[in-house]
Amino acid sequence: MELSEIKAGTLFYDIHALVESKSTNTTKTGKLYADVTLKDGKCALKCKKWSYNADKYDGILSPGKTVKVAGEASLYLGDLQATLTAVEASDRSPDEFARRTKFDVEKLFMDIMAIVNSFQEELPKYIASELLTKYKKEFQTCPAALGVHQAWIGGLIEHTYNMLSMAMPIVHYYQKVYGVTGFSQDKVLFGIIMHDFGKIFEYDSSSPAFKMRPEGVLLNHIMRGSLLINETANKWIYKQFGDDVDQLERD
Repeated sequence: MELSEIKAGTLFYDIHALVESKSTNTTKTGKLYADVTLKDGKCALKCKKWSYNADKYDGILSPGKTVKVAGEASLYLGDLQATLTAVEASDRSPDEFARRTKFDVEKLFMDIMAIVNSFQEELPKYIASELLTKYKKEFQTCPAALGVHQAWIGGLIEHTYNMLSMAMPIVHYYQKVYGVTGFSQDKVLFGIIMHDFGKIFEYDSSSPAFKMRPEGVLLNHIMRGSLLINETANKWIYKQFGDDVDQLERD
């Protein structure tokens, strides 16, 4: 049996899974318990381990580790959850339980780059091309979120491609119907490509049990993305104007 096959009322044993998250708390009577989320390549399951022994289980139930568990599943407030009766370390690799995008990330990258290469405005074209090329691997592996949407390997590039696919017909509609003066298709699409790009620094994608990087807590993806854009834009300005930049700033 696999994690994804567990249903309410199921008694399960020898289930191998990845520990996505774990937190501990105490009952009203002061007894320690753990809330644990297990995942495989298809689903995630919220679990409880009552009578939690920190010395025994902290090392085993560590996010990013794999475990072999037994227990019973039930419905609680309409949601499936499980009570773990046995927990031990698994010899399975965390990569076996990684959930990945169903899309070909190389093709998605090529399609996004084709959009960038079609830009008529040099600055957004330069910035997007530089950053996508420099951080290609990170862009192709980073999740789009930790739980809300596309929380899997390749989720960020999938999310970005989906947003571009939805935006382009809307852009064309406004251009055709309203003939918006000064409307920049390049800037709209550039904004979509870059809007979550800073997540490659916010999230730690080294394990399929994704988590926030310490620097991501201090400087989230919105701020980090803006700094990247500003830094790359300055490189373009110096390429264009060289020693004249100082004079431009004084003017």
